[in-house]
Amino acid sequence: VLRRGVASDPALRYQTADELRREIESIGRSLDAAPGLIRRRRTRVGATIVVALAALAAIAFGAASYLTRSRSMAPDDSIRSLVVLPFTSIGATADQTYLELGMADAIITRLAALPNLSVPPTAAIHAGEDPFEAARRLNVDGVLTGSIQRADGRIRVVAQLSLAKDRTQIWAQRFDAPFTDIFDVQDNLAERIAANLLRDGAARDRAALHRRETTNVDAYELYLKGRERWGRMTPDSVRVAIQMYQEAIRLDPEFSLAFSGLAVAYASATSGLAPKTRYPLAKAAADRALALAPELAEAHAARSLIAYKADWDWDLAERENLRALELAPNDSETVRMYAELLTLRGRFDQ
Repeated sequence: VLRRGVASDPALRYQTADELRREIESIGRSLDAAPGLIRRRRTRVGATIVVALAALAAIAFGAASYLTRSRSMAPDDSIRSLVVLPFTSIGATADQTYLELGMADAIITRLAALPNLSVPPTAAIHAGEDPFEAARRLNVDGVLTGSIQRADGRIRVVAQLSLAKDRTQIWAQRFDAPFTDIFDVQDNLAERIAANLLRDGAARDRAALHRRETTNVDAYELYLKGRERWGRMTPDSVRVAIQMYQEAIRLDPEFSLAFSGLAVAYASATSGLAPKTRYPLAKAAADRALALAPELAEAHAARSLIAYKADWDWDLAERENLRALELAPNDSETVRMYAELLTLRGRFDQ
């Protein structure tokens, strides 16, 4: 049992806890039926201990769907800033870039709501950059790397948190789940990070880690694809992004985050739409996002962008921008947009 639990090939390990249980029960029956056993009762106690150890070993090396390894952090190991790298796809037969970026962005978005943790966006990472070089360049304390594997309707996510200064791994975690449970995976991963790094976090901060704007997995996947296409910032990619956001909204008409993404995509000159067309569409989408989710930072940021770009309403743009920062104080893109607003208004010291 122990050897199988630590097999280097994951396919040779126990695939489910039930499979492990059946083998342990089989071993137990063999022990009970063996002739010549002395001190039978004591042997059963010993076998129980072996079973417990085997179960622990199997859980630690992959039999269970949730794996965690951790170590105690020294006082000088505190992490108050963290870079989250795009997750790496394993065994993907199709382009999974949207999922790699989407998983990282989902974790970043949740963590950005925590006031005591600074997390740069995925856009701050250079393509192909070494994670620890990125951490050094961005002057952060910790590095979160991970992989994502999707096959046969299931998803496996593995994440590792390391100290940036010496590359020491603090903990690792794995989830195996149906793809429909991707929201639970993201929630639990973000909460695990918070539990390890921000032990003094308030309950309201932890509640922010479980933010969901949809429960429709197909709509969410379309939203992720839309974000990835929009990030390419070409006329063709932005048009595709708009279509994907629209389809996500068709599947879930109350998907506030998709309305926010649609508003920003419409507002982009790269959309190819004339200003007199794109700005009313962008404003309608942002207003709908705000109506659905008044506490959504992305909706306030989108409304700020439109007030600034389309209406030249500097006061409204600033109010909406500050509200977005109040809801997500560590969102660097919103901070950057606020700096641009202040520059345009001549408030250079601020």
